[in-house]
Amino acid sequence: ANLTTRSRTTHGNSQRLWRSHVLHVLLKGTNIAEGDFFPSLVRELAVALQVRHAFIGSIVAGSPVRVRTVAVWSEGCLAENFEYGLAGTPCENVFKESLCYYPADVAEQFPTDLRLVEMRAHSYLGTPLFTPDGRALGLLVILHHEALPLPQVSQDMLRIIASRAAAELLRDAAEGELRKSEELFRQLIVHAPDAISLLDISTGRFIEANPAAERLFKLPACALRELGPVELSPPLQPDGRPSADKARELIGRAVAGETPVFEWTHRDAEGGDHLCEVRLLRLEIGGRAVVRGSIVDITERRMLEEQLRQAQKMEAVGQLAGGVAHDFNNLLTAIIGHLGLLDGDPAVTPEIGESLAEISIAANRAASLTSQLLAFGRHHVITSASLELNEVVSNLTKMLRRILGEQVRVQLDLAPDPLHVRGDAGKIEQVLLNLAVNARDAMPEGGEMRIGTRGERRARPALLGQTEDAERLSVVCMSIGDSGTGIPAAIRSRIFKPFFTTKEVGRGTGLGLSTVFGIVEQHQGWVEVESVVGKGSTFHVFLPRTEAATATTSAVSPEAPSRGRGELILLVEDELSVMEVGRLALERFGYRVLSAGNGPEALAVWAEHKHEIVLLLTDMVMPEGISGQQLARILQAEKPSLKVIYASGYHAEGAGKELTLTEGRNYVAKPYRLLKLRQVVRAMLDEGSGRHPPILALISVESAASMYTDQ
Repeated sequence: ANLTTRSRTTHGNSQRLWRSHVLHVLLKGTNIAEGDFFPSLVRELAVALQVRHAFIGSIVAGSPVRVRTVAVWSEGCLAENFEYGLAGTPCENVFKESLCYYPADVAEQFPTDLRLVEMRAHSYLGTPLFTPDGRALGLLVILHHEALPLPQVSQDMLRIIASRAAAELLRDAAEGELRKSEELFRQLIVHAPDAISLLDISTGRFIEANPAAERLFKLPACALRELGPVELSPPLQPDGRPSADKARELIGRAVAGETPVFEWTHRDAEGGDHLCEVRLLRLEIGGRAVVRGSIVDITERRMLEEQLRQAQKMEAVGQLAGGVAHDFNNLLTAIIGHLGLLDGDPAVTPEIGESLAEISIAANRAASLTSQLLAFGRHHVITSASLELNEVVSNLTKMLRRILGEQVRVQLDLAPDPLHVRGDAGKIEQVLLNLAVNARDAMPEGGEMRIGTRGERRARPALLGQTEDAERLSVVCMSIGDSGTGIPAAIRSRIFKPFFTTKEVGRGTGLGLSTVFGIVEQHQGWVEVESVVGKGSTFHVFLPRTEAATATTSAVSPEAPSRGRGELILLVEDELSVMEVGRLALERFGYRVLSAGNGPEALAVWAEHKHEIVLLLTDMVMPEGISGQQLARILQAEKPSLKVIYASGYHAEGAGKELTLTEGRNYVAKPYRLLKLRQVVRAMLDEGSGRHPPILALISVESAASMYTDQ
């Protein structure tokens, strides 16, 4: 009896000793390093309870039938963690009761659990780990190759430890989610396209900046932490306010709880200014009050918006210019026509002749102005032909030297190989002439003008800026440079705007460069400008290069066209003065004329005289709902042999893809001279009759040059 009592006392003392040891180590946390709770738990548990294996596992998120261990003690050391399914294992039953105990032959009871075989498990004890609200978190298990040395102590210990282990497991899971969340937000901030910075309210300095902010300011984050928004801004903002005053006000509004959104000009480490959209927000981070700034560089966007507004403005002004030119050309047609009727009249005295000559010069200059308006408004019909650019430049150079005067030295630097383009020779000459006169005016004391051509491959600039991967095209470049005053950077973006000029009143129309812009754009090209104040400017005109053969032209003296032979012409013109001068001229040339002011009137005249009418001379755009093209289609449906000539002061009006207008053949542009009208009419009537029409006389470039000297 004494021996039994002594044995029980020794056993009780041992239980108290082991229990005290485990409680001391596991519950008080002694000798357990931070972050080392679970490895320490399984180690101390296995040592104290004298078992071979111990592990703690957590239920896999999203898969309540799988467990992943967080710490494993096996055969005297920490082992690698593993993941397993609950089905077919004793662990499956752990969650069905508060404590699951298999005192013997556990491996034989669960033959599909190969891990029990690997561990040579004989006994098994496991307890579930729950959250305070009863949700399963994981389990704590011990295994031994024999019967548990201390089964009752082991059960007591697992019950005691379960709540602490569950709390640690829950905390660990929360910290893991927090780490995931922090990493997610860190990645969002790091890879955010917007510049993001944190500003310490107390010091006014940045305490953090993402890579986008480093790229914007061209400074590493460590350098940004020594600065504040004022150090990264010009002294004044675009609204004229000092940066320091404005920054204090805006940060103060954010500290007060507002979320100000505003535009701010930042200056990077290389001195470049960036217009930015900034949004401020007050935050508390670790008890520290900060202001987060989200910064978007809108410099390029503003530039693109300005380019778009400019394009829309140019389009609107172009439409207005085209309309004005159309109406003005009708007036000029009447003026020039009546001057032509007076030509050779014996009643005109020399004194009156001089006045008429001055009127003619003024009318020609007015015609030049409307031509520029039409070119600016993109309403010109481009006569497309194969041109050799070197030939065009060479042919014009002799005349240019006379226009520019002796004080301007013209130096040619033409490409040795032919440079073919497709376009309108007259319009290309006008571009060169306008740029040359503009260069001359930039050298009031004289200087040197350089005209060069070359072929190259170049990317076409897009509307909103040239992209690095844009397709490189084969182009020809015509460069016109001068040694003049140069163009200040402040006005360089405005030089192609219509009616913008730096010349004194009376010297410039402000249409020279806008006309160049319009013509070049019509030819699918573009213009680039280089300029240094005090050293001169160079305009580079780029046009698509073609492989077409060189166009050939020959200058033939005009031949007086033969007179009419009484042919009946239907003249349709809604402008009374133009109709009257056209009728008088045609009758003087030997034709009979019937006139109408619009489509319905013309149809009425046609119904009575269609068998006699051989030619329709009609304006392109007319009132009463019938255009010149529609009228011609109606009449030719009844009489296919009817010849048609179109006239317009607004070259592109009414012309569709199915109608080909050829200047000097079936089309005359207002204002036209009566001799030109006579030539076109005679040539059209003689077409297909076996007679050879006379070669049409064109205004020479040299005589036209006088029209441009005031641009």
